[in-house]
Amino acid sequence: MKKLLLFLLLVVSISSCSKDNNPASCPTGTNPILDSTASIIVKRIIDGDTFRFSVGSDSIDVRVLGIDAYETKHGQHLDDQAASQGIDTATAIQIGFRAKAFADSLLTNRTIIIYRDPSQPYQDAFGRLLRHVFFTNGQTPTDFGALMLEKHYALKD
Repeated sequence: MKKLLLFLLLVVSISSCSKDNNPASCPTGTNPILDSTASIIVKRIIDGDTFRFSVGSDSIDVRVLGIDAYETKHGQHLDDQAASQGIDTATAIQIGFRAKAFADSLLTNRTIIIYRDPSQPYQDAFGRLLRHVFFTNGQTPTDFGALMLEKHYALKD
């Protein structure tokens, strides 16, 4: 019930672009770069916690707040993730690929709600928007980050 109320609040709070903050590429009445809440269509999954959408000719990356999905490439971060969970890096990278496939099955080409948490930074060091992500499965709103944690595809960030 709490998730449903939060989701409804997010949907109701979607603000429309105005002549003061409306870039030419403002889609369907919202500006996902400026608004705290927006409805967008996911175009590409980068990995389990990062995806891309488009506004006009611009591509924008979003990093899901609150989670750190397992990496899909070898490197120090993957090594750190594996060590923190007491698993080997081969297992961690396989979880990363499953996380990416799971995110792809849920989000790609679907309309989702991204919500900016004002207590968190607007974007990360890589220029990705930092947002909470919600999608609907039928009528039920689902917190994507919480689902990724529940499925053990991501670590709490």
